[in-house]
Amino acid sequence: MKPSDLLAILTVIISVCALIVATLSYRRDRNKSNQDFLFQEKVLAYKELLFHVNYIFESFFDLMDEMIDHEGSNKKWEKFLNKESEFYDNLVADYYKSIFKALPMIPSDIYKELIRFGQDSTNFITLTFDNNEDLTIEEHNKLEQSLRNVISVIRKDLNVDKLNVTLTKRLL
Repeated sequence: MKPSDLLAILTVIISVCALIVATLSYRRDRNKSNQDFLFQEKVLAYKELLFHVNYIFESFFDLMDEMIDHEGSNKKWEKFLNKESEFYDNLVADYYKSIFKALPMIPSDIYKELIRFGQDSTNFITLTFDNNEDLTIEEHNKLEQSLRNVISVIRKDLNVDKLNVTLTKRLL
């Protein structure tokens, strides 16, 4: 073998290695780009879902206050609820629509918690409409626990605590 043959073989080997490195780098960057996009979409979906969860919870708190402060007859209560029922039913319906929009991006454990919150919301409406103060307060406490569970699983999925630590280290 001549030195020029060795040089040609070495050039081919280096070229193949460069091609492999470039291909692997491209695939890694493409995967990272897809992961970043999915993460951003998840954050947007979770923001909307958490807005609905908190808004429903606060609205139901107002409804519970109305029930506790109500001093009129059951007929007046029913009249009030007939006026307000569509609003509360629409809150839950909009919440379910948000879940279904985000469905392709959310893990099954989060989906289950979101659905459980929706079911607890429906139960709360039913009990409030029955004008049973003790059961309504108990159901509101259950709804609050469900709210905390939803927030917890979403924070866990997004690794919020780890991201906050990393961000703090980067800023210092």
